[in-house]
Amino acid sequence: MSTNMFRMLIRVGKKDVPPDVLQQPRKTKTKVTIFSTLTEGEAEDLAKGFGMALAKHVPKDKLLSGIPEVDIQATLRSIEQMKINVQNLGPDSELDLATHCFGPTAADVFFSFLEDCMK
Repeated sequence: MSTNMFRMLIRVGKKDVPPDVLQQPRKTKTKVTIFSTLTEGEAEDLAKGFGMALAKHVPKDKLLSGIPEVDIQATLRSIEQMKINVQNLGPDSELDLATHCFGPTAADVFFSFLEDCMK
């Protein structure tokens, strides 16, 4: 409760409010992001829509054409490991909580897309 609200409720001037009441720490503000307004289901749908947009608008056959043939297997293993690492973060991870499930789903969709491009 703010000091002004407290003063109004007890009907006293600022000089009559006990000093310990005036020294209360400020409330931390909740960080609001674009994802805060979405439900988990909406965020997951948005991530899946991202995947559909990738599949529709990004040419798979040319996307990773600059990767040498000898590096493809190592790159695939790296992508698979990153995919596993994101999946292992779990539902209580900062990525999941901050993005309301968008982050892990979008990462999984993107890594799967990259894997498909390399096969």
